[in-house]
Amino acid sequence: MAPMDLQSQLNVSYFTTLIPFVLLYYDYSLTFADEVERFWNRNNFTWASTLFFINRYLVLLGNIPVLFAAFWDPSNISHKTMASFDTILLLLSPDAHETCRSILSYHQFLLILSQLVVGIMLVMRVYAMYGRSRWIIVVFAIVVVSAVSIGCWASFSGPHAQTPEATFYYAGCNGSTTQTQGIRLALAWMGQLGFDALVFYLTLYKSFVLRSKSNHLISTLLRDGKSYFTIMTAFNIGNIVTIVTAPPHFKGAATLSTNVISATMMSRLMLNLRDPRMINIYSGRTMERTFESTLPVMTSMFATKDDHRGEDIEMVP
Repeated sequence: MAPMDLQSQLNVSYFTTLIPFVLLYYDYSLTFADEVERFWNRNNFTWASTLFFINRYLVLLGNIPVLFAAFWDPSNISHKTMASFDTILLLLSPDAHETCRSILSYHQFLLILSQLVVGIMLVMRVYAMYGRSRWIIVVFAIVVVSAVSIGCWASFSGPHAQTPEATFYYAGCNGSTTQTQGIRLALAWMGQLGFDALVFYLTLYKSFVLRSKSNHLISTLLRDGKSYFTIMTAFNIGNIVTIVTAPPHFKGAATLSTNVISATMMSRLMLNLRDPRMINIYSGRTMERTFESTLPVMTSMFATKDDHRGEDIEMVP
């Protein structure tokens, strides 16, 4: 591969890495006040609020090493120069090359963990909507285990991609992906796309069943469900197409954006659950509230019915 072609791929990869970070931290600055108001000023934590914090800060803090790796210059020179990647790393430190590989493996693990947390939160929403029906857990357990297994297989099995010839580019920690690896990763993201489609179908079906219960609640449910599914479908398809068709050093360029947008939208949905306007209308947290309400609630799949009497139960939008 010509040096300039490789450098062009890396430049695009750098910019596509930077964009989701800008969106992530910009959205965090916009919603931090709502987070403090709706999640910090609570006397106790529930499974829902705990998962909210894990999802939000796993992406915010966990991706810092990824940002470092994308723009990492292992040299101590004051300006970037065209240099052989393997040569400059081995000259500076025998462990530098392995460090780069470890960071890339960490990023793959972070992607799987982040998507797993988002998946659990979506399952909890559907589980609550269907009155804590056990068959929901069984169906999603099969789907989630299958998707995670495919993701682990695609990410960690098989040999690492190697650069076949001496190539030159601005030093940085960016790996290449072979076509075979790309197809396997595409299969993993197709599983994620199927999971989102199942969640949306069940949400849409239940919203029509409950449409006579509360117009505002159901309209909110449909709005958030359609927004999440539409945006994530677009990002997932774009990510899959990029993985399959893009050049080796650009195949994973859209993966970070897809993961960041997914986690950011999930945080937004959780913040909507505690919107004061929703609470005022439906009294999502009152001492007198009975548990025979037909409205869906955000609940924990790990607790019994009696456990929920003292728990902060949140309605699903």
